[in-house]
Amino acid sequence: ASWCAPCRQSFPCMNDLVERYGDRGLEIVAIDLDEDPADATAFLDELQPRFRVAFDPQGESAERFGLVAMPGSWLIGPDGSVLSSHVGFRDKDKALMEAAIVEALDALPRPAAAMPETEEGA
Repeated sequence: ASWCAPCRQSFPCMNDLVERYGDRGLEIVAIDLDEDPADATAFLDELQPRFRVAFDPQGESAERFGLVAMPGSWLIGPDGSVLSSHVGFRDKDKALMEAAIVEALDALPRPAAAMPETEEGA
């Protein structure tokens, strides 16, 4: 939300994470809870997220996820299971959050290496 100072502070970190781990499968989806679309637009224009942002002005997602403080973060596995969660954003938490992301990405199956093409008759 545009009025949430820790949310603002989290955007550069999320941009960095998606830049560093996006090619390994990390996807970040932020949910903006601003009731006024103009506030959301100004916020996003200023912070330039490099990840997807969904809009929920009614706050239904916050209720469904049991959000107790902002920002809230959930690390969700490919099967939809919640692997970890975190409330708030402080610089000192970055390493812990990144470690959970790396652990989750390391657990993903690696795509099979492509077989090199061979010349016929070789």
